[in-house]
Amino acid sequence: MNIDSIMDEIKAGLSGNLEEDLNYLRLQIMKYMDTEYCEDVLKNCGQLMIQICPKDAFKKR
Repeated sequence: MNIDSIMDEIKAGLSGNLEEDLNYLRLQIMKYMDTEYCEDVLKNCGQLMIQICPKDAFKKR
């Protein structure tokens, strides 16, 4: 297994429901926390979280 196949598998599990997907991505980060892929999964899942969030969620304060 490599990071590309892991991320393909993670992306395939996204449902299109924002709340469910954010929780799912958090769980995937926890799943890989103690593996050699931890940093890459964290980075990629973080980027996915930003991508799926509504644009107005990032308004400047």
